[in-house]
Amino acid sequence: MNFISFDFFLFTVLAIFLMRFTKQPHLKSAIVLFLNAIFFASFFASPIEALPVLGMLALGYVCLQIVARFRYALGFIIVAVILLFAWLKRYALIEPLLPIDASPLVVVGLSYILFRTLHLMIDVAQGDKAVPPLLQYFNYCLFFPTFVSGPIQRYEHYEAEISKPVPSLTVPVLHKTLSRILLGIILVMVISAYASNMLEWLKGTRSLSTPAQAEWLKSGVLFAIVSFLMFVKLYTNFSGSMHIIIGIGTLAGVTLPENFNKPYLAKNFLDFWARWHITLSEWIKFYLFNPLLKWLTRHFPSPRAAHTIGAIAFFVSFMVIGLWHGNTLLFVVLGILLGLGATGNKLWQQFCLRRLGKKRYQSLTQRNWYFQFSRGLTLSYIATALMCFWLDANYLHANNILLWLKIMVISFLVMTTGFAILGGIIDTIFNLVRRCNIHPPSLSSQPAMILSMAFLVFLIFNLIGAFGSDTPEFIYKGF
Repeated sequence: MNFISFDFFLFTVLAIFLMRFTKQPHLKSAIVLFLNAIFFASFFASPIEALPVLGMLALGYVCLQIVARFRYALGFIIVAVILLFAWLKRYALIEPLLPIDASPLVVVGLSYILFRTLHLMIDVAQGDKAVPPLLQYFNYCLFFPTFVSGPIQRYEHYEAEISKPVPSLTVPVLHKTLSRILLGIILVMVISAYASNMLEWLKGTRSLSTPAQAEWLKSGVLFAIVSFLMFVKLYTNFSGSMHIIIGIGTLAGVTLPENFNKPYLAKNFLDFWARWHITLSEWIKFYLFNPLLKWLTRHFPSPRAAHTIGAIAFFVSFMVIGLWHGNTLLFVVLGILLGLGATGNKLWQQFCLRRLGKKRYQSLTQRNWYFQFSRGLTLSYIATALMCFWLDANYLHANNILLWLKIMVISFLVMTTGFAILGGIIDTIFNLVRRCNIHPPSLSSQPAMILSMAFLVFLIFNLIGAFGSDTPEFIYKGF
């Protein structure tokens, strides 16, 4: 069931009506299970196809019961569950080692289920919470707004939202929520789809598909454009879907955690990951980075090792983020690039603090030219790292390695300059608007809200008509 389809629209209307007007907690849990079952079943052509995901869910609950009684088994169980997940997802390094071929299996939403079950296992083993009832466990793992896309909601947050009284919808809240949903539709159906169409056209050009030695400069510029478009496609597709999902949650009376906080305003690499896929970054920080840092500090307590320990913890954490995004060897490259980006960012901060001192370094970071350059460098590095989502294997042939490196360097420099200049222009425009004290009109009345919605719907249909885009698949659905 696509997030932008008539079937999903009808399902959403039913879900909002049932969840908003059901008051009894037990009945509400049953209704959520009913809605989850409908949404879950829509991704599978037959019950047999759903067995891998259902099996992973059942195994997760059995593991919860085990770690609740035998806490020392937590490490072994985590390793076993991750290896099973890697096989089901057909990771290139794991699949050849097992005798059974996992290629026919459908594993929609499995990555998000893994994070939820691991989170529960760790918290239960540490005594932070009890094993949830079976119905609540299944509802939490298969909760229809977050099943295939996130955000990665913690169990305690989900439980509190489901059990609380449904807040009333005022005109301003309704207008804000509907505007957010419509913005998400524009991001997914117009901008993401247009960027996707441009990508398909550019990837077919000879300078990119089969770069020649004499055209390395042209190929580098083209590589920069394609990397930029892929970055735009990923951001608008993912953030647009989050706008739709979080808006639907609000209409149904459930507050979902935010997953984006204007990542294009990031000051550096680490700041970017505090703004992009926030729930994933927080999960990794809480359940991987912090425990790993504590373990390394305990085993290497020397103050001289502190910087090295921090760099290792950052590298491992971002390596895992990269590997989570895909199952091919190219995503190992993504993990390495993300790990190097985080480690390099931290080492640069520490170097500047030692050489400049805290006050001078803070003063430097407040300067506009430094911010624009740092932001351009950050976004360019991220866009380059995301090449694994579109890069052709021909680029990695040994006989093209020098050509590939020259193309990459040119692409990186072009994108860094472009992001810095474009960011500076956009910031200048917004500053002028703020100085002119221009504010949108107040929409406190129902007629004003209706007119505003009508204008946004008119805008969407005209943009779709202008660009002629089809409804794109949600990129993160495959996770």
